[in-house]
Amino acid sequence: MAEIENIVKIESKEIVTISLDCAIGMIPMCKGDSDIFQFINMCELSLSIIEPKCVPILLKCITCKLSPKLFALIKYKDITKWEDIKIQLTNELKLQQLILQGELRSIKMRNDESVNSYHSRVEEMHYKICNIMNMDKPETDAKIINLVLMGQTLAFFIIGLIEPIRRKVGNSWGSLEEVKRIAEVYENEFNLNRQASGNRHKNKNGNRGI
Repeated sequence: MAEIENIVKIESKEIVTISLDCAIGMIPMCKGDSDIFQFINMCELSLSIIEPKCVPILLKCITCKLSPKLFALIKYKDITKWEDIKIQLTNELKLQQLILQGELRSIKMRNDESVNSYHSRVEEMHYKICNIMNMDKPETDAKIINLVLMGQTLAFFIIGLIEPIRRKVGNSWGSLEEVKRIAEVYENEFNLNRQASGNRHKNKNGNRGI
């Protein structure tokens, strides 16, 4: 990185530090919808590679990167360390997690929607929930959480399929991607049958007019 300006040697180990301007530039604006997780990661990265004397100023700048809604959470608090901000952001993430889990439980495939599009919506929710639940978790715990959540997501995916496809998919098991491919096979079959039925209906009405 061109902006890296100092190499500080401590106990023969090289620690890279960056300028305050560079650290501020690394931190994105946080709207508070799906970007809080990324915002936290970038803040922690910036704080870890800046000189300690610059931390108080960087913390002030971090609060300026928050959306009005998120800034309101810390507006009247005495912010002296990063953890003060992170706690509020984490609480907001947990609230989003509850909302996302509720949406995932009730998600349904729309009548005019393809299996692929429906799968993308389900998968996006799944990864958003995973990111929140795995924050600060050790890798072993994260793997268990991912496994459990994937099983739940797969069940919700199948339940939410439109009835003709869901009936065919039944209790299919595998990864979310594998079950999606199975559903797409039945989707093609369903669309062909619907098209054939429509053609028969047109022909029947056409014969009546003769």
